[in-house]
Amino acid sequence: MKTDTADLLLAEELLLLALDDERGRVLPQAQIAIDFGLTGALLMELTLHGALALDGKRITVDRVPQELPPLLRETAQALHDKPGKSLSYWMQHLRRALPHLRQRLIDGLVARGTLEKHESRVLWVFRLTRYPERDGHAEHDIRQRLDAVLLHGNAADPRTHMLARLAESCRLIDALYPRDQRARAKKQLKTLDDLPLADSVGAATQQAVQAATAAAAMVAITAATSAATASACSAASSSC
Repeated sequence: MKTDTADLLLAEELLLLALDDERGRVLPQAQIAIDFGLTGALLMELTLHGALALDGKRITVDRVPQELPPLLRETAQALHDKPGKSLSYWMQHLRRALPHLRQRLIDGLVARGTLEKHESRVLWVFRLTRYPERDGHAEHDIRQRLDAVLLHGNAADPRTHMLARLAESCRLIDALYPRDQRARAKKQLKTLDDLPLADSVGAATQQAVQAATAAAAMVAITAATSAATASACSAASSSC
């Protein structure tokens, strides 16, 4: 069954771009960024529905439109229940209000027939679950929209503008485009017209990704330093 991209959430579109079609797992480039990107996508889509506003750096949701898709309605309700919180706060905390967000989006794409679920065992013990693409029509349509803007210079509608910003924040441009097209795609990103609310969310997404990447690097450095120290102490136990 062909998936109609008009029925997909912005977060689902981003997730399709971030998944390796054959391996069915998030691309290495997006491993740290994707969950922040999905959060940003939900916030951006609420702006498309006129359900979210920014007062300075504070998010305001005056009411929760009942006609929203369930996940967007749940997102709007979480924001509405904690008024006055900053954009950066929600970039870090929205996932707590929406447990298992990535998996919920994946399950929805499986239910639509866009992805399929594969389970296997590693060493006969550990379960490995993958979600390779079953129907490529949706991602093909999404990529065509991005190509029209980032390669051919067409004007971006708000939704495609948002998706391009999210792909950039999640470090997907290098994965989506071969080397000879990357420079043009990145140049076109800089020429996109201002879309203030979306661009504010995009910038917050990028800042959250950078902070998470720095934290992960610090953990890796600390672990490596500790291992080196332990090794040195073991080799010279008399001095430690």
